[in-house]
Amino acid sequence: MRRPVLAVGVALALVVAGGATAVALAGASGGSAPAQVVATASGSPSAEPVGASDFCFVEAMIFYRVEADELATVVLAADGISAETRDAAAADAAHQREELDALRAWYVEWAPARPLEPTDDGACSGHGDHAAMPGIPSRSQRGALSSADGPEAEDLYLALRAGVDAGIHDLAAQTLAAPGHPLVHAEAEAAAAEVAARRA
Repeated sequence: MRRPVLAVGVALALVVAGGATAVALAGASGGSAPAQVVATASGSPSAEPVGASDFCFVEAMIFYRVEADELATVVLAADGISAETRDAAAADAAHQREELDALRAWYVEWAPARPLEPTDDGACSGHGDHAAMPGIPSRSQRGALSSADGPEAEDLYLALRAGVDAGIHDLAAQTLAAPGHPLVHAEAEAAAAEVAARRA
């Protein structure tokens, strides 16, 4: 069965979902530096500034989670998929969409912290070239999955999904090894735990 070649949906990053994050501008800085924003969450004792690396982490996670959702969507449309893989893919897609709600809200609300130029620092390294992020399938790999069925589709899906997990794991580890916003560190810890659970 031939299915459309999936592509990372960058437009999804601009969809604002309701969430518990409240963000207020703390003043824009001059020159080329990004504006400072302050973020709080329900139950948070204090507001803390959001930095460029925090924004870049959120942006990268959106790409990874959209990719995971799209991979699941494609394999679910394939013929001859086992019930186990179908159930796992459906559950994964639902989870990714739930997580994306909060990430999209942060993406829009924290936009003033977006770096104006690519940097070599942390999650902002290579900022802007998300198709080249570690773990993001190539166009040819996506095409192969879109045209596969049965065990071939399952094997391709699992391999590509594992690649996305590897990218998420590295991003989370990199983020947790550096200073960052508590909300971002909590998201990185949760993402790392998800990867560990899938690998178990």
